[in-house]
Amino acid sequence: MDLRDWLIQADQIDRRRFSAARYRAIDRHGAAFPLGRIPEEVDREALALTRAIILGRAGWHSFYRPQRGHRADHWTTPALMAVNNQIARLGSGNVSILQVDTSRPHAASTARPHFLSSGNDLDCANNLDAIQGDYPR
Repeated sequence: MDLRDWLIQADQIDRRRFSAARYRAIDRHGAAFPLGRIPEEVDREALALTRAIILGRAGWHSFYRPQRGHRADHWTTPALMAVNNQIARLGSGNVSILQVDTSRPHAASTARPHFLSSGNDLDCANNLDAIQGDYPR
C-alpha cells in the first residue's frame, strides 16, 4: 500500500458516522500507515496532506496526533518525522499545509485534494464502501 492508497482509505474512514466501529477502524488504519515507504514517496501533494492531517490542520475528524504527553508510542510520531524528512529531502517546492476556513460549515470537504474526490482514483475506496456499508459523505 502506498501513501495515496492509505489516504484514500483514511478519507473513507474519516467520513463515517461516529461509532465504536469507526474508532476501531481508525486505530487499525493508523497502525497500517506505510512508514517504510515514506522515504520513497515523491508525491508532494500526498505528503503535504498527510502532514496536515497529522497536525490537525486538514479539517479531518481523525488521524491527528494526540495531546502532548500521549504521543510517545502513537503511530503519528514516527509518521510525522518521516513525512517531514521526506518533504525536506524533496526540497521546499510548492509543498504547503492545507489551509481550511473552519468558520464555514463542511470546510473539511474543501481541503480534500483531487485524488480523494475523482472517480477513477477511488476504486479502492469504493470497494471499501461496498464492504463496509454506505456512510454519509
